[in-house]
Amino acid sequence: MAAEKVVSLTPSNRTPGRIRPVFSLGLPRTITAAAARVSFTRGTVTCLQSRAWNVSVPVNPDLAVHILTRDLPDVEEVELEYSPYANEVSCSLRGDGYYDRRDFGLGSGRTGHGTVSVDVRKQGAGIGRILMRNEIEFAHALNMRTFSIYAGGSAGGYTWASLGFEPDKIDSEDFNTYTRNLISRHYEAVKDCLTEEERYNVRPLLDLIRTKDLRQLARQDADFSVRLKTVFAQAVNHDSEQNLVRDSLRERFNVRLRLGKKITLGQVLLAGTTWRGHIDLQDPVQMRRAGEYAGGWKYIGLR
Repeated sequence: MAAEKVVSLTPSNRTPGRIRPVFSLGLPRTITAAAARVSFTRGTVTCLQSRAWNVSVPVNPDLAVHILTRDLPDVEEVELEYSPYANEVSCSLRGDGYYDRRDFGLGSGRTGHGTVSVDVRKQGAGIGRILMRNEIEFAHALNMRTFSIYAGGSAGGYTWASLGFEPDKIDSEDFNTYTRNLISRHYEAVKDCLTEEERYNVRPLLDLIRTKDLRQLARQDADFSVRLKTVFAQAVNHDSEQNLVRDSLRERFNVRLRLGKKITLGQVLLAGTTWRGHIDLQDPVQMRRAGEYAGGWKYIGLR
């Protein structure tokens, strides 16, 4: 059966020769008939395979929209889809300067492929963290057991770690190359601008002997913006490795510095890191810890 686009209206809503199934978003809305979608005050919602969704997905589309868009500014489009063949939910949303997409495997109890992207001019406002928090709450509402991620990009390694996600394997060659060694190079490039207390706190974590060490590095919240300009201004041998590292950091953070955005020490240390990780959605300790850093849960109750 072809995927269907569904609008929220009355049971009399029809197109020639066909009755469209109906669900209610419970939000102020107007109808964009040509697109067969629902427009609400923060954007447009499309539900695909809605009949199968209503039968197989434990969260109705109304609640799904509320969870996924909570606290987000300028939402432009939300798309919900259920695949009966894969027994998988896919959700995507787009707003002014950000995009988010994630697959949720109802059969496996694990999340699948996902993308979280925030334009540099919107970074520093917490949008990325809100997107990730809402994804976690939605996965929990779907009764999933594990939220798995592939952290990457310019800030993904930092943000997922700060939310309490832990790497799957800290002894793998990939983790050693793309995370542990990269963090060490960043530390060597900025260590002269650290306070004694910061060096005392950071040095024991650099070997990443425990999975939680990555989270503790990410949560080094001191504002490093001014000192980062000093790092960039330091004169070093043009051919030195440290100079290459500084150039890489400059490329990642120059725009944010010009825009006056806060840049933390944790963001600098974990910039560009790539790793696979997870969080146990059934573990109250992990979820409480993640909730504290995400700004609190609304749809997850912890005892």
